[in-house]
Amino acid sequence: MDYFLYKKHLIKVSTIIVVCLAVFFSINYVIDPYNINQKFNICKNKKGECKRERVSKFFRLNEVKPNAIMLGASRTEFLNARDFAKYTNNAVYNLALSGATIHEQLILLKYSIKHFNIKNVIIGISFSGFTTTNGIDDYRETFPLGLYEKKMSTPLKIFFENYLSKSALKLSYETIMANKDEQFQFLDDTGSRTLDFQRFLISKDETTNRINKTLKDLEESISSTSVSLSNRKIQAFKRMIEICKKNNVVYNVFMTPIHFDYYNLICDYHLEKLYEWKKEIALITNYTDFSGKNDITTNDNNYIEGSHVKQQIGKLIFARIYNDNNVDVPINFGKSITFKNFEHLSYIPPAILGESNLLRNQAK
Repeated sequence: MDYFLYKKHLIKVSTIIVVCLAVFFSINYVIDPYNINQKFNICKNKKGECKRERVSKFFRLNEVKPNAIMLGASRTEFLNARDFAKYTNNAVYNLALSGATIHEQLILLKYSIKHFNIKNVIIGISFSGFTTTNGIDDYRETFPLGLYEKKMSTPLKIFFENYLSKSALKLSYETIMANKDEQFQFLDDTGSRTLDFQRFLISKDETTNRINKTLKDLEESISSTSVSLSNRKIQAFKRMIEICKKNNVVYNVFMTPIHFDYYNLICDYHLEKLYEWKKEIALITNYTDFSGKNDITTNDNNYIEGSHVKQQIGKLIFARIYNDNNVDVPINFGKSITFKNFEHLSYIPPAILGESNLLRNQAK
């Protein structure tokens, strides 16, 4: 008798668990807070997409099967992939990730070249992406590497986290509530951040306040930390360039156009290292430098905040890189740097190393 009661109780508990899991799965699958499956378009504003873009972009990448990709961190992710596609005539996907490490970008590049017919690559780089802080080399994978190595355990883990976890259910609720007021997508179908998302960020505060906040945050960060260039990151970047050359991929590298006040603040603390970094990159490959003082970086209206240029400026960036004379690009925006012309065109000539205050007058 006890056996039958136990069996009945077990069946009842199992049924409840299965029903709960089914409900969890159904809600999370339909709402899709991390924007993984994209089967339903109930809520445009996916509250979890920015947290799991490393996962969602993997699935989108394999759907798009691009012939051209964009690599970099959030400063590149804000640029519109369609503006890049204008010069490649290929299917383009923006693989830039918020806070992406060079190691992540190397893995993304290798995977893309192995699985797709990649013909063009554009890489946006910044000083912070090649440094270590307080002696700690931030050289780690912050995305699920197992997806790129075809490990079975990783998809199962992702399935649980995205559809059966309590955190996913919470995000589904937050997604529903957020879409009552904020109807915008975080990423478009090319992997770029949307103009609607940009407008949302801009609407939070006045331009000057947004820029000043990023300057304050930057100064608090760099004034209390010891920064040095990471040789491992430089070597990883060098490997990226070697892979492109080996596979006959046409590539372009550019230094992102941060606000001039933001740039100057970095110079105040790390001028010599910034110069050394630019020279190291020139030793590896040619690049277009959009940083420093020019008509774009000195105009507050071109920025979301001090670190990120507005998406519209991307048209000028690509036009300069691809020498498009049909686009009116300020003559001082973007300098083509090679190792041969580095000393002449660099914004930080050796003669003023250690005298960052002179930098403000150098470009005048």
